[in-house]
Amino acid sequence: KGKTFPSIKIAHFDMNSIQLLVFFFLVRATGKGLRSEGCGHCSGQCFAGRCLFSADALDTVNEDAPTKLAPVHVRQTPIFQEAVAAPVASVAAVTPRTHAPAVAEWTHLDRRETDMPLEPILPLDSEDALDGAIDQMEIKLAQERNEKAQILEKNLELDHELAMWREAGEHIASRDQVALRSLEYGGDVKASLLAMDSSVSTKIDGAVDVASVAEHVAASSERGASADVKHGTSVTTRAWAWSTSFSYPVAVGTFLVVGFLLLSFAQLWWPAKADDGQSSRRGWISTSIMRCLGIVEYKIEVSEVHVGSVLSCGNVYITLQHGKRTMRTRVLRRSDGSFLKFNEVFMLNMLCPGEPLTMTVMEEQGGELAKLTIPATEVVRVATSEHLSYLRSELTPNVDGLRQLGKNLEGRKPYAAMKLRNVTDVK
Repeated sequence: KGKTFPSIKIAHFDMNSIQLLVFFFLVRATGKGLRSEGCGHCSGQCFAGRCLFSADALDTVNEDAPTKLAPVHVRQTPIFQEAVAAPVASVAAVTPRTHAPAVAEWTHLDRRETDMPLEPILPLDSEDALDGAIDQMEIKLAQERNEKAQILEKNLELDHELAMWREAGEHIASRDQVALRSLEYGGDVKASLLAMDSSVSTKIDGAVDVASVAEHVAASSERGASADVKHGTSVTTRAWAWSTSFSYPVAVGTFLVVGFLLLSFAQLWWPAKADDGQSSRRGWISTSIMRCLGIVEYKIEVSEVHVGSVLSCGNVYITLQHGKRTMRTRVLRRSDGSFLKFNEVFMLNMLCPGEPLTMTVMEEQGGELAKLTIPATEVVRVATSEHLSYLRSELTPNVDGLRQLGKNLEGRKPYAAMKLRNVTDVK
C-alpha cells in the first residue's frame, strides 16, 4: 500500500504526469525530499507535500503555479528559541545625514556611543602659529588696559572739574549772603566782597573756607552796626537814600518819552494845513509811528458823484465830510427823483483805519434830504482794488424833512455812487 499506482488511472496520465514520475524516481533513488511519517491513517510516502496516491491531486495540479512547499520541521536549540522569543526593535527609516546620531538614537538602536578620537585643531608642527596668536592676544590685552586707564583718568578729571564748580557755586552763594547782610546792616558791601575775594579762592588748589566766610560776614555786620550808631541813621533812611539816587534819571527819561509820544500823536491827528486847504504831508516821525501801529495813510481821489431817486422841491447839492474838513459841490436845479450827476473832483488824505467819509444830500432851502456814511476801510478797499473803481450804496433818507414836503417814500430807495481812485504814489 502506497508503493504501486492503480491501473485505472494510467490512461489519464499526460506528459506532465510522466515528467513528475520521472522526477519522483530520481528523487527516490537519491533518498531526498520524501516523507516517511505518512499523513494521518495513510502510511504512504509523499514528495514535496503532494500525496503520490491521490489521483485527483495529480490531475488538478497547475504545474505553472508556484509550488507550495511542505512545512519543514527543524529542531530548535534553547539558544535559538530565546533569540526568536526576544522582541525585535523597530528600525526607523534610514535617511542620509551629515552628523553623528544623538545619544537617544544610539539608545533606541540598543547601541552605545563610542568615544571617537578628536583630531588636534592645529597640526603638531604649528608652534609659530600659536606664538602669533599669543602675541595678538597680548596686544589686544594691552590696548584694553590702556583704554581702561584713559577712562579712569578722564573720570578723575571730570570729578575734579565738578568739585571746582561746586566750590564756585558755594563761593557765589557766600558772596550773595555777604552782600545781603551788608545791605541789611548798612555795612560796606564793596569792602566786604573784596576782603572775601582775597581770602576765598575758586582755583584748582583752593577751597571755600566756611570759617573765613563767617568771619567776614560777622565783621561786615559789626562795621555796619557801628556806622549806624555813629551817624544816627536807620535802615529805612538808607533804603530811601538808595532809591532816591536812581529816581531822578528814571523820572527824566520817562518825561522825555511821554513828551515825544504826545507830540507825535498831536502831529498825527492834527496835521498842519497848507495854503490850499489840503492836509500837508506828515513828518517822517509820525509816519514811522503810524506804520508801527498798523495805520497807513492814503491819498484818495473822489469824482463822478451820482445821486438818484431823491425827491426835492428846490435845488440840490452834496457835501463830503472827512474829519474836520468839509467839501461841497455846485448846486443843481431841483430834483424830481431823476438821475443827478456832479462833476467835481475831491482829494482826501485818509488813514486806514481812520475816520469815515460822510456824504450828505442837501436841499438849498429845505435842509438835509439823505445821508450816507462810508467807513475808511471800505473807501480804501474800493480805491486800491484792481477790479473795483465805483462805490454804490443806498442813502438813508431824512424822513422828517420829506414828510414836510408831503412826499410818499413807498418803493423809492435813494442811492449814491462815486468813483474812487488811489493816487498815493502819483506825483
